[in-house]
Formats: sequence, C-alpha cells, structure tokens
Amino acid sequence: MTELTDEHRAQVQDYLRATGLSLGLLVNLGHYLKAQIERIVSGKRLYASIKED
Repeated sequence: MTELTDEHRAQVQDYLRATGLSLGLLVNLGHYLKAQIERIVSGKRLYASIKED
C-alpha cells in the first residue's frame, strides 16, 4: 500500500472500540523511503500524522 486511506483509519477505530483501548498507531512501512505513521484516538475523528525528515 502506498497511502493510508479512510478505510485503514476506520479499521483501527473498530479495533480500538472492540478492545476498549483509546489510542492506536497506524503504520505504513510501504511508503517510499520513509514510514508513514498516524496516531488515532478512539471515539474521535482525530488523526495526527508523524512526519519524518
């Protein structure tokens, strides 16, 4: 996969809801030369991308 999509974010939200956890990380190691990482908070549509230089 080359980009994180809303479907990936929704999947993490579902996992967080099912497990009762409140915080998740969505990591894409297939992004060219750099990892793409997003921090996701359960119950909120908050996505914080971590940019690597």
